[in-house]
This record gives sequence, C-alpha cells and structure tokens, in this order.
Amino acid sequence: MKQKDWVESLWIKNLKLVTNLPFEDGVFSDVYRSVLLRNVEFCEVVTVEDRVSCIRMTNKFIHQAIFTAFGIHNKEVSIIDVLKIILNDYDKEKSYYFFYIVYQELLRRNNPLASVVLSELRLYEFISPFKNVFKNFDSKLAWDFLLLDLAHQGLNEDMFNEMWFRYKGTLLQCESCLLYTSPSPRD
Repeated sequence: MKQKDWVESLWIKNLKLVTNLPFEDGVFSDVYRSVLLRNVEFCEVVTVEDRVSCIRMTNKFIHQAIFTAFGIHNKEVSIIDVLKIILNDYDKEKSYYFFYIVYQELLRRNNPLASVVLSELRLYEFISPFKNVFKNFDSKLAWDFLLLDLAHQGLNEDMFNEMWFRYKGTLLQCESCLLYTSPSPRD
C-alpha cells in the first residue's frame, strides 16, 4: 500500500502523560470516525487490506486527538504547543479535524480552553461542501453537535428525520436540502 497522506506526528507519538486516558473515552473513537471523519481520507484505498490499514490510521488519529485533549485538560500538555506543532506536522485538512476533535473533547469536559481551540478552528476557511449546505460555521458546529450527541443514543432514521425537520430551516441553506419533505416520524 502506498502511504501518501497522513503521517503520525512524532511529537504526539512521543508524548507521555502522567494521568492515563480513561478507558471509557475510547467509545468516542467510533463516533468520531462514523460522524466526523467518514469522508476524510487517511490513505489511498485499493484493496481490502488498504481499507483495514486506513481504518487503523483513522482510529490512531482520533485516539491521538482525544489523548492530546485529555493532556490539555489535565494541564500536562500546553495548548500553545499543540496548536503550533499540529499546524506544522499535519496538512490543513488533518489539522482542522485534529483541532475539531480536541475542541469537542475539551467542550465535553467543560474545559474553558475549548474556546482557544474554537478560535483556531474559526481561522480555517469554511469550504465546500459545507459552505454549500450550512448557513455558516456555527450552523455546522450545531449540526455536528446534534449528530455527535444522537450517535451516543443510537441515531436511527426516525431520530435523524426529526432532527432534519426541526433544524433544516435554521442551520441549512442549500435549496435541495430545504426542498426535501419526506414524512416526519410523527405523521
């Protein structure tokens, strides 16, 4: 397999925390992979083995972001170092998603440093396809928040339909999205 995309940050690889990441935080890896990183390529997929390798890479990337956020939360890792090193070690897309996961994890822990990471995220250009679907960056954050929250509750078609009809007018801007009128689960 030709590895042309994501390469693990050596700084994070060598990072050791005094406090271990709680075991239960591993449950968020599946959610981030399924909801947030489903369309992000970590390597080229040609064979089944490539796919397995890419899933491992994605999981490692997610784990590193969760691990780093935990280190920031416990004051074992400097947020300034993380922002500087990740921008240097990862391409624009990977650094954005790394910071996004760190932001979500700090927010989940009610850590005030989440606002520092959010400020960094706001510096990224709001690009397509998101620019064509969401009204603005905050609308995308809100949609992702809903999806991530519902993913923990077993997001199903009925729940998604309810969310769609409740928020499509306030968060979404694409005409084809707003024209979609399948029956609400309450009908």
